[in-house]
Amino acid sequence: MAASAFCFALMAALIKLLLPQAAPQVIVFWRGAGMALIFAAVAQRRGVSLLGHNRRTLLLRGVVGYLAVSCYFASVQHLKLGDAVLLQYSNPLFVALLAPLFMAEPSGRAHWALVGIAFAGLGLVVGAEGSLDSGVALGLTGSLGSGIAYMSVRHLTRTDHALTIMFWFPAVSVLGSLAMCLADGTTLWPATLQESLGLAAVMLTGLAGQVVLTLGLARTQAARATAITMTGPVFGLIFGWLFFQQAPLLLSSLGALVVITALCMLALRKPAQSAVDA
Repeated sequence: MAASAFCFALMAALIKLLLPQAAPQVIVFWRGAGMALIFAAVAQRRGVSLLGHNRRTLLLRGVVGYLAVSCYFASVQHLKLGDAVLLQYSNPLFVALLAPLFMAEPSGRAHWALVGIAFAGLGLVVGAEGSLDSGVALGLTGSLGSGIAYMSVRHLTRTDHALTIMFWFPAVSVLGSLAMCLADGTTLWPATLQESLGLAAVMLTGLAGQVVLTLGLARTQAARATAITMTGPVFGLIFGWLFFQQAPLLLSSLGALVVITALCMLALRKPAQSAVDA
């Protein structure tokens, strides 16, 4: 689980380092294309149907996941790396907020108190830069979208194979990003060798993160897994300092500590959805 958090944080760092000017939809397209092909090949080898049973929810998961990852990649290009990764990893907070309302999951005073504390921590992170700019709005929107996508995955696990669920997300992302690129005339082909390497690196780190995430979830309890993945924001801060000399502000660091602590406590109170890639 810690390795998955490392891979996903590294993926974000590579976007900021190698693809600072690349269109987010191009990054989404190539990452989705590579992952969809690999998942399709594995599904075919194992005899798993990719059509699925609950196609309406599969499509919903794909669309919301596509929108979430699009916002996340754009926020990485606009924000400090540590802040962007933290905002993305706050998606279990939105699950904790929405699941009791829309999935009838049990909650209590402690649950809502921790949700409120976590949101207060996010407020400290957002307020550290002095304004709610477009990058922060994108990061929060991506985190919300990821939370909704994870709730749909909870529902889908009752009807569909994991490979089917994993395939639909990148497949829908490919179609969505292709349509967006065609609509605004953006070319899908990388303009430089650096962009080619960056796109390949993003796909590989994203795939590696997904693989070790799956292995980790199979070997530990969901609550413990969720808590461990909160090392992701820590890796984000480390990579931000190593690659971009981005030292976090004191207020932002305090907010990050509050968010991570509250989310870990929420996760350890009862089984929770892991904070993973969109």
